[in-house]
Formats: sequence, C-alpha cells, structure tokens
Amino acid sequence: MPTARRTASESNSPLRTPVNGRCVVPMPSSRRFTVTGKRGGGLWIATIGEGLFLMTEGRCGGKTPRFSCFDTSNSRFFNNELESLQEDDHGAFWIGGYGITRFDPRDHSIRHFTVKDQLQSNSFKIWASYRLRNGEMVFGGVKGFNIFHPDSITDNDIRPRTAISRLKIRNQTVSAGDSVCGRVVLPRAINRLNKLDLSYNCNNLTFEFSAFAYVDPKYNTYKYRMENFDTDWNYTSGLSPQAVYTNLRPGSYRLVVYASNEDGYWSQAPAVLEITIRPPVYATRLAWLCYIALTILFLYRWHRRSLRKLQERHQIELERNKYYEEQKSSANMLQFYTDIAHELKTPLSLITAPVEELLLNPHIGKTTRNRLELVNRNAGALKTLLEQILDLRKYESHKMELAAVQTDASEFLRGIAELFKPLADQLQIQFSQEIPNDPLILWIDRRKMEIVIANLLYNAFKYSRKSSGKVNLVCEEQQLSVTISVEDNGIGIARDEQSRIFERFYQARNNNSPQKSIGIGLSLVKHIVTLHHGEIEVASELNVGSLFRVRIPKGCAHLAPEQIKDSDKVPGRPFQNLPIGMDSALSDFGDDQFESEMAAETAIGNDRGMQCGLLEENTRHGAAASDGKRVSILVAEDNTALRDYLRSALENRYNVSTARNGEEAYCQAINEQPDLVLTDIVMPGMSGIELCRKIKENSRTSAIGVILLTAHNLQNYEVSGYRVGADAYVAKPFSLEVLFSRIDNLVARQNKIHKNSQPIKEIPISEVAVEKSEDLFLVKCTETIETEIADPRFDVLQLCRKIGVSRSQLYRRILALTGLTPIQFIRSIRLKHAASFLAQDGTLPVNEVMYRVGYTNLSHFAKIFHEEFGLYPKEFALRNRSKTGKVDSASEIFSKNEPETQK
Repeated sequence: MPTARRTASESNSPLRTPVNGRCVVPMPSSRRFTVTGKRGGGLWIATIGEGLFLMTEGRCGGKTPRFSCFDTSNSRFFNNELESLQEDDHGAFWIGGYGITRFDPRDHSIRHFTVKDQLQSNSFKIWASYRLRNGEMVFGGVKGFNIFHPDSITDNDIRPRTAISRLKIRNQTVSAGDSVCGRVVLPRAINRLNKLDLSYNCNNLTFEFSAFAYVDPKYNTYKYRMENFDTDWNYTSGLSPQAVYTNLRPGSYRLVVYASNEDGYWSQAPAVLEITIRPPVYATRLAWLCYIALTILFLYRWHRRSLRKLQERHQIELERNKYYEEQKSSANMLQFYTDIAHELKTPLSLITAPVEELLLNPHIGKTTRNRLELVNRNAGALKTLLEQILDLRKYESHKMELAAVQTDASEFLRGIAELFKPLADQLQIQFSQEIPNDPLILWIDRRKMEIVIANLLYNAFKYSRKSSGKVNLVCEEQQLSVTISVEDNGIGIARDEQSRIFERFYQARNNNSPQKSIGIGLSLVKHIVTLHHGEIEVASELNVGSLFRVRIPKGCAHLAPEQIKDSDKVPGRPFQNLPIGMDSALSDFGDDQFESEMAAETAIGNDRGMQCGLLEENTRHGAAASDGKRVSILVAEDNTALRDYLRSALENRYNVSTARNGEEAYCQAINEQPDLVLTDIVMPGMSGIELCRKIKENSRTSAIGVILLTAHNLQNYEVSGYRVGADAYVAKPFSLEVLFSRIDNLVARQNKIHKNSQPIKEIPISEVAVEKSEDLFLVKCTETIETEIADPRFDVLQLCRKIGVSRSQLYRRILALTGLTPIQFIRSIRLKHAASFLAQDGTLPVNEVMYRVGYTNLSHFAKIFHEEFGLYPKEFALRNRSKTGKVDSASEIFSKNEPETQK
C-alpha cells in the first residue's frame, strides 16, 4: 500500500467544549452511530449525518453526560457521513465513510485516503470495519474490502517553499515592464520583488501563490494575511491558490503567505511582499498640511472678518442711533419752530394789521410813515421766516405739493437777476449773468424755484466781500437737463462741512462771517430741488469762494400727472420788486428769510390785485346787506387781544359782535342771525370747523357765510374747512385790506344770490330740489344723487367725480341755483325721498326707509328728518296717509308739512 496522504488543520481545536460548565452540545440524535474505546477521558461516537462526538464521564448537573462535537468545517472530513470507527494501537481513530480518514485525538490531525491510495472505492458501508489481532484494519466497501496495518503508512515531511507567482490589477495580469495607469508597476518578475509601489487608482489586486510541493498539488493548503487590513489568517486550497483585495485605501501593507504540502507540513519561511499604495495628490501629507494650513488661515480670516463685521455692525448701530437721535432732535426742533410759528402768527397779525391800517391813512407824517414802513418790513421778514419753517414742515410731512408749469428759464432767471442789481450796486459787488437769449423751456414750480434761485443769490451776496466781491449767475443747457450755477468769491465753506450744509438747522462754523442763520434756507433749497427730481452740488474753498450748481431735468416725463398744472391757469410770478429796505435786511436777517419775504410780498400784491375786481360794488365803508342795512359780523376768537382788535377794526364798517369760543358763537348765530361769521379754527371746546359744520347743517343758520381764520397753512385744514361748507379761508398773519376784501366780496355774492333766487317750491320727487328753471347742471346733479341715494358712502366728493366738476365749482353753482350748500342739497333730496316712501306705505318700517335713502344711524335720521319736516318719521307716515289708503301727491305732502317745517 503506497504512502498515505495527510492534511492537518492548524486552526483552533475542532472540539466544541462546554462553556462555564454547561453542556453546549446535546447528545446525538442519530439512531445509527459507532462507539469506540476510551480516549481522552471519554467515549468517541461516529454518527451518520452529525459528525464525530466525544462523550466524557463528567456531568453537567444531574446525570446528563457531556458531549463535545468535533468541528469538521475546516478539516479534511469530506462530510459528516461517518459509517464506521476503529481505534489503532497508537490511540488514533480510523473512520470509514467517504474514503477512510485517520483522526488523531491528541493533536486533532487528520489524514484522508481515497481511491487514488488504492482503496477499492470511496464508499464504505455502515459498521463494515474490524480490527484484527495483529493490529490490521479491515474496512468493507461496495466493491470489496481493504486491509492495512496503520504502522505501514509513512508521511511526506518535506516542507515546501512558498512564492507569489502572479499579480493582477483590475483583473488584468501584469507582467514585468507592463505600464499600468501611466507607469511601470513591475520592473521585474513579481516573485523577485520585495516591494510593490502602486498609485491610488491601482487598488483592486489579485495575488496568485505557488508551493514547491508537486506530489499532489491540489491537496496543498495556503494561508495568507494582509497586515494592516486582515485581522485573521485566510485559508485556501491548491485548487484556488489566490487572494483577492478590492478598494484598498492608500497606505502601507504587508502580504504574508504560507503553504503546506499534501500531508500538512507548512513552509518554514513565508513569502512576503511590501505593498505601498500612494494617495492621490489631494490626499498626500503635503496636501493635508496645505489643507490644515488653509483651514487655519480660513478660520483666522473668518474670525477676523467676523470680528470686523461685528465692529462694523456695532459702528453702524452707533451711526444709526446717532442718525436717529439727530433726526429726532431735528424733528423736535422743527416741530418746536413750527409750534412757535403758529403761536407767533396771532400776535404777528396784531402787528401787521394795525400797521397796514395806519399806512392807509394819507394824513400821517413822513417820519411816522417811514417808521411804520420799517415795522411793516421787519414784520414781513418775520412772516416770511415763519412761512419758510412751515414750508419745510410741509416737505418733511410729505405734504409739499409741486405745481409745475411750462416756463422759459432764460426769462425767468433774467427777471430774478434784475431784482438783485440794486442790491449789487448798493453793496458795490460785481454781478454778472450768463443767460442764453433763446428760450429755454423747463417744467418747474415757479414760486418754489424762485425760493431756490433767490436763496442762492442772496447767500452769494451775503457772504461776498463788500466793494470787491463778484457774483456770477450762469445758465447752461445740456442734452437732458439745464444747469443753473451761482458762483461767488466770498469766504467759502470748509471741505468737511460741505456735505452737511443742506441739513436742517446746520450752521457752518466760520468765524470770518458776521452773518448768522438758523440753517433753514439751504435745507429748503435741497428739498425743493429734490421735489423737481433735480440735483444740487457745491464746490467751495475757504477764503476763495463757493459754486452751487442746480440741475433740473428737461421735459415733464419725470413728473407725476398731478404735479403738472396748466400754465394758463397758474400765474407766473417772478419777483415784481425787491422787498423794501433790502439794505437793512442784510444786517437784520439772513439767507433763510430773503426769498420767502419776496415771495410773500408778491403773493400779497397779487392777492390784493385779485380782490380789486371783486370790490367794484363796495364802498369805502363796506358792503351793505340785501336789505340795505349794514352787514352784521360775528367774530369768534379765543385770543382776547386779537378779538378786541378785530372788533375795533371792523366796527367802523360793519355791525360787529364777538364770542369767546365756538359754543358761545353758535348760540349767538342762532339768536342774532348775523350775515357772516369770522371764526378762528383752533379754539378750546368747539373748534372753528365744528362751528362751521353746525351752522351749515342747521336750516336756520345755513345761509350765514363763514370765513375761517387760522395760523395753520396746511392744505388739510383748508380741505376740512371747505368740506363742511366754509365760504372763505384767511391765513394768519393777515392783511386788513385782504380781510375787508374777502368780507365785502362774500357779502356781495350773498346779496346777488338772494336777489336772483326765488322761494324753493316743493315739487314731485322726480324733480326734487329743481326749480322751474331748466338748468341742466342741476338736473344732472339731482339724477346722480337719486341714482346713488341708497349708498351711505355717497358724498360731495363722489358727486363731483360723477358729474366732472371740482368741489369749488359744485359749491358755487349749487349755492347760486338753490341757496343750499352741496351737503344740504344732498340731504334735502335724501329726506324728501324718505318722506315719499313713508307716505306711500305707512306699514314700511322706518329703518327700512332709512337704509333706502342712504342713512345707517336711526337716531340721526330721525333727528334730521324732524328738523326738515317738523315731524318724526313715524308721525309723518301716519299723518300723510289718506283714509282710503291712497297716497297723497308729493306736492301735497310738502304743502301739508310746510307749517311744521317753519316751526
């Protein structure tokens, strides 16, 4: 019998032993097994299907024996079908099954024999084995039996040498000198290399092994491990002697390979290959150092930037707080000046009005007249300063409106320049103009642009050196704009202050100038230029001079439709003349007063001129009432001094009575029935606007004219006054001549209305409030009101929009035709429709009638209905129903109720 082959496992023991004294393996369940003698302190049991067991004599609690199973997963047992079991003289077990296997329980070594070892077959039968007395073993199989003596079998103890025979990268065999990934990987054969240097993309590797044992190579065994990658040894057989590694990370590795021959004798020295996989450029140490350095730099820069942003944010917050504080302070100062301006207008009226009254006396002496003119001139300067403060307040509250008209800028500038020539001659300052002769059309608000040009020119004269100064006014045309420049050779402005001179109340620090101002003029100039969508800039140098440039866009495309006015309806008002006493004004007041004084003087002159045409029928002693008697005026004013002065000024021309507040004035108006009420707007208790509303809403006093006096020149006050039916509006401080003109004109108009008007006859509802006159305008108004009668929001403003007229036109025409204000006219139609509804159906609820005619408050509806007809709505409905249930005609309704209405 030839030498038998042997394989041995060098893994852990194949026996599974109890853990912590417990029986981890149950007794074999196979009904067919073979038992042999005691070896290793117990009985060995070979089973069919469950492998090899060892039953020890010890116990695991109670009387249950302990079983240990021999692990055949990594052994040369081909399967667990163990048919027979015999023990030889050396204590080794011979097992029949698939071939014959020798198992040594001392070292757990295994030898396996097959038909190639001259066995009759690889299949042996159960229990078909026997040990002879001479120690020979007999195993029976399907083709006979084999008999042999265990001692006759020898081992192949030659330990093989091991080599790594082949390298594959990405499943491609690599030979010496081949280029992979752009470089030569194997400078010589792999089995002659100790080190392998690979790039990062050559990390899918396959190594094939060989052992110098050629007796039966397929039974050779290999074990290998890749250090820095594998933690345990890996085993493979001679049928597949290779190791495969995929996606190895960049780094250093060491591949160690051992081989054993067919009898399990392992090589003494392994095959070793040092493998280095280089990282990509972005993953090298240098790259990582760069990354770390960049990260540190980034963090440093980020920290610096965050710190800088924090500082900037803190600085911005400080600047914002400073700005808000400055704005708040400026707003408070402006509000303070505005309040002061309003408060000063009343005492200023007590200065200007008596002075103007005295100047009208032709018998006063020259010296007295000059002194009065000086008082009047300085009072006018104070007035212009107050108006300028209020104009600035208008802009800040977004209530300054632009009334742009088409203007010849050349003529406009020449007109203003002419007014400054006497001033230039007086101060001995050279004044030159460079203005084109050809027309230069701009769309500007003439009055406001007068303020801009006059302010800049006046500042130029003011801060120029007397007798040696030069002022130059230049107008230049560009493609899209017109530039107006004012240049002087005066004291100049410091560079650090040039950006602030347009701020409100800012005063430049210039010790060389004796002139002082409160810092309003240039701020107003800046606002007006901005309102025109223009720009203003300054270039100045101390003790050299200043240059101001104003750029105004051409055309009117940049203006809103409501900012463009018809130039035929807006009078051009370049200054007619300089204010009297400009020489004294130079030392008495500064740049913030000059332009407003001239505009105010011009406005007063124009106002006076407008009034002249209205006074043709009036005498020196005032207009007479319609009955030929003197006009009676009720003055309502809470300021005692102004009230007394108005009484003394008016009583020479009119019959005057006075009231201290609105409540007192309303009672006197009802009792005395004056022709006109002259009332201040701001009064304690009932205001002037509320007084006007109550007078106009009361049928007994609705014909009384009302003139409002106020120190507030804001447009919303005017709108509020006209909305409640005021007839005229006079702003403080006022001129007595203008006040007389307004009074006489209003009385004359009332006389004309009274003369031409007839008593209003009550007519059918379809012609409510329309006299027999066929005035189409009144018919249109009536039809419009009847169409919208159920809408409680329908008012005078909506009526104006629907018939296409302005509020003032509607007021004049309705008053001339009916003697009623528009509010009274609408209310009359609503109430007469309500009367018709109530008369037609006495069962109709009053609140239903109220909603049909556009009222929502029942008590208010009942009150005004009673004032109109003398009866409350329910009483009216019961009284006007006929006994037969038929409805009386509208004319009958109104004729029946006429006596009650007059109560």
